[in-house]
Amino acid sequence: MRDLKACDTLFTGMVAAKALGTALTGTVVIDAEEDFDWNNPVQGTENSTAHMKNVRILGPLLAAFRIIPTYLLTYPVLEDPEVVAILRRQLDKGQCVLGVQLHSWVTPPLDGSASSRRSFLGNLEGNLEEQKLTMIKARF
Repeated sequence: MRDLKACDTLFTGMVAAKALGTALTGTVVIDAEEDFDWNNPVQGTENSTAHMKNVRILGPLLAAFRIIPTYLLTYPVLEDPEVVAILRRQLDKGQCVLGVQLHSWVTPPLDGSASSRRSFLGNLEGNLEEQKLTMIKARF
């Protein structure tokens, strides 16, 4: 087991998790996001969610190993009805957990002031970030 003391300054009071049984345990979190130009990840960048249809293959593969992934969805993914239907079927079968993540450059309202710096959470004005979080929550 890894020594956690090095992390004490960042996460005070950390205690190593104890296994509930003899089987290995872990969490799989997947950034389920639009494909875009990572060299220019700001508003106006073309994006696609076509690759997300591959969760049709990934879901059953993970299920075969009794792994239940958590998919963190972005606004463009939530706007793709085919992908949403695939994920909903997996969710209904208990094969995944769903959450959201905010990509500010593709989540309305788009105010035209996008920049690399403003693409990171906490760098937006509070009211704009709240509006974006409200939009993605409503879509979810």
